[in-house]
Amino acid sequence: MIHFLADVLKELNKLNMEFQRHEMDVTSISAMLDLTIEKLKRRYLDVDENNFGLNSPYLSSFLKMAKDFELLYEDANGDSHVHALRSLPCDNAKYNDSLDECISMAKVYVTNILDSLNKHFEDISVYNAFKVFSPSSYPPDAYDREKMTLEWLNRVINRLNVDSRMVDIRKCINEREDFVGMLYQTAQHKSMHDSWRSCSVIKSWWDTYPKMMRLWQVSLVIPASTSSCERGFSRQNFIKNMCRSSLGLDTLDALMLLSIDAHGSLSIDWKIVFDMWMNAKRRRAMPLE
Repeated sequence: MIHFLADVLKELNKLNMEFQRHEMDVTSISAMLDLTIEKLKRRYLDVDENNFGLNSPYLSSFLKMAKDFELLYEDANGDSHVHALRSLPCDNAKYNDSLDECISMAKVYVTNILDSLNKHFEDISVYNAFKVFSPSSYPPDAYDREKMTLEWLNRVINRLNVDSRMVDIRKCINEREDFVGMLYQTAQHKSMHDSWRSCSVIKSWWDTYPKMMRLWQVSLVIPASTSSCERGFSRQNFIKNMCRSSLGLDTLDALMLLSIDAHGSLSIDWKIVFDMWMNAKRRRAMPLE
């Protein structure tokens, strides 16, 4: 079971690491989930007992050593050892040895994991729909691209329930065809975030497709996990500790912004910042000793 859990948790940890990214691309979540579910099914569910755990990093090597009621093990010195596999007490007669029992328990465990993933990520279709802003996900065929991007946009609009005062949905739909065509031509192999970095700084994109650009901007800040919030709370506790408990909210907010997302701090002229601080209010000169 330890070998089995090592394989399963390794795949789940890949999902966990993806959700902890500072700039997580929601369009990649569905692909990661589908890949994880497909791996677990192929290795542990859609197989018989003879192929259970096949090609898994840890469990497959263990199963090669397990024969009926014995485990044949060879250590680093080349010495062979034989360990008895002892069955656990069980009322079900179909279990004739501990290996079969472990395989049955493992299948139940994987089934519960897959059920939990499907239940937890009910909005997976919405994550897929954000591909309307990810040209690397566009179908190469123009007809399929037209059909899919229209479906994706409608799905995003219906799910987000965006305030019409913020984004005019009707104008978004009217801009969609030309917007998708231009995005496909100028950023064909780029992701949602990379495309935004390229297009958001070009004034013509905002002038020509203002509503689609605004919807794109809104989509980028939608949290798909709680990792950003948890990271913020951790940084707040680090900055406002027992020795700095009297920090004001404005100061704390500024320090957290610098600590979490200070990519541009190297371009700041700190002499100007110091002069602004000195002139903010009258300060008493301290003697130099």
